[in-house]
Amino acid sequence: MTTTKRVRATPVSFFQDDAQRLDADVYSALDAPRLAIAICNGWRGTRGTLVPGVALGLAERLPAVVMAFDYSGWGSSEGPRERLDPEQEVADTRCAVSWLIQAFPNVMGRVGLFGLSFGGAVATLAAARDERVRALVAVPTSASGRRLMREQREHWRYVEFLETIATDRLQRVVHGRSRRVDPDWISIRDATSAAFVRKLAEHDPSRHFELDLVSAERIHEMVPDREAVRLRGRPTLFVAMGRDLRTPAQQCQDVAEVAGGRFVEVPRLGHYYVYAPERLAWLLDLTAGFYRETLEPTS
Repeated sequence: MTTTKRVRATPVSFFQDDAQRLDADVYSALDAPRLAIAICNGWRGTRGTLVPGVALGLAERLPAVVMAFDYSGWGSSEGPRERLDPEQEVADTRCAVSWLIQAFPNVMGRVGLFGLSFGGAVATLAAARDERVRALVAVPTSASGRRLMREQREHWRYVEFLETIATDRLQRVVHGRSRRVDPDWISIRDATSAAFVRKLAEHDPSRHFELDLVSAERIHEMVPDREAVRLRGRPTLFVAMGRDLRTPAQQCQDVAEVAGGRFVEVPRLGHYYVYAPERLAWLLDLTAGFYRETLEPTS
């Protein structure tokens, strides 16, 4: 249920562990918020794409400060470009948590993560490794990079994918360069997802780029399904779309079972359909209720 609170969006910057500047926007209607939520962007996402509606909606519904930030090398943040490194994004997310606690000390013990799309896996890994994160929402998460990429391909395509990565690994130590490819070669899109991304790119030229094969290797190695066991005992909510042709709902459910968390499947919807206004409102109500139940002070 939405409120009429007037939410302010304030630009801020902080530094990740290698002293590169990360840029962010923090949303809140309060001078002294009682909760803090950091949003993990999806595949190729930045804080200006899809995320503002989520951040604004959560800040309207909760007594919280909500952060949307750009990972290293993305958006206006510093760092190497043409690299999508989930390990770096996990580290960046943990730095975002540190900034929120430093800026708003009273939220210590009441910090949550919200992961969108590929960011669901990033948020799951970050929460698993950081006990300061007391609640997690992932919409959705893959079980592992290996399983995600294998299930997107016929067997022969997956074998060629692995061979290409292995060849690049040997060549880049000699030439100092990793081959660059279309991001959709790494994680294959179904027709509906591809059309959605093309529409976004019409309004955001920065979405036209390539990724190096180091990215493919590091994504392939991520294992949320193994690390999620560290989340047992902490509140977690995993939301999957029943007709998600990009990140199968079963993968998300498997991670939820490992984490001992709550799993919600939305029937018949595809990967991006949840961003339609009426469905996003439902998702935000669900998420805000979960955070209110798990993070709100009892006194």
